[in-house]
Amino acid sequence: EAQAAALVRVRFGAAVAPAPETVADDAIVVRTPFGAEGTAAVEVALNGAQYGAGLGATFTFRGLHKPFPVAAEFDADATQLIVRFDGQATDRGGMAGVEPCATVLDEATVALLRGASLSEPLCLWTDDFTLAAELNYDTAITAGADVVVRADALRPRRSSAPCPDPLCSDGNGTATIDADFPCEGGACPAPSAAISGPAQIS
Repeated sequence: EAQAAALVRVRFGAAVAPAPETVADDAIVVRTPFGAEGTAAVEVALNGAQYGAGLGATFTFRGLHKPFPVAAEFDADATQLIVRFDGQATDRGGMAGVEPCATVLDEATVALLRGASLSEPLCLWTDDFTLAAELNYDTAITAGADVVVRADALRPRRSSAPCPDPLCSDGNGTATIDADFPCEGGACPAPSAAISGPAQIS
């Protein structure tokens, strides 16, 4: 039951809220995320992935704000770290295609991503709300780690003011990889060993 409750997620339009503070039979308590200005439908996913429509509940967002990460998790294959921002579209830190993660993430986060590798960690925006960091074999980032956005690296897409600006990231935007359910959809799949060798030894 506790594991099932841990998978529950609530989204407000495109903005997914952080993990609920409490889950009961008659109520789910969440901290509302930031989102694009306007009215958004409220939807619930009991399995963390499939959201049910038709609740009839709405929530209204007002005004622009600093970009803020609301979730960080490994993809199902643990080859990427996915960082999700709230429902307000970002300017992607000016990135176009694959670029160093240091463009938008702070030094400590980049150092964890790099681990023992000599190569610079690379990142790619899959949309205005989602950053994917490629993981190398020697990465040091693990469940429970904090992912921090670099100061003055991101701003709302609709903001015309260059950074630094009150609407730019301030270095305090942090998402923590869940220690118990660090992968998309919950716990990470267990690794399996593949043994190969000659069928016969003479």
